[in-house]
Amino acid sequence: MVNVEVFLERDGRRLLIRRGSGEAHAAGLLAGVGGKAETDGAGIDVLEETARREVAGFAWLTAAEAETDVNCPP
Repeated sequence: MVNVEVFLERDGRRLLIRRGSGEAHAAGLLAGVGGKAETDGAGIDVLEETARREVAGFAWLTAAEAETDVNCPP
């Protein structure tokens, strides 16, 4: 299993989430948005695709907005 965590910053502001109190790992702590990479049939860009999906889901961004905000270095 692979988890992806994304930290976003724009204009000096950061988007963080507080992990739920029932989480097995780092309960109650601040974290970046993220989730598990779906590897079934995944292509070479699976981590970037996961990052975009998670940002869109947590931050209510459209795919186009997430694409401009998520910078995955080569």
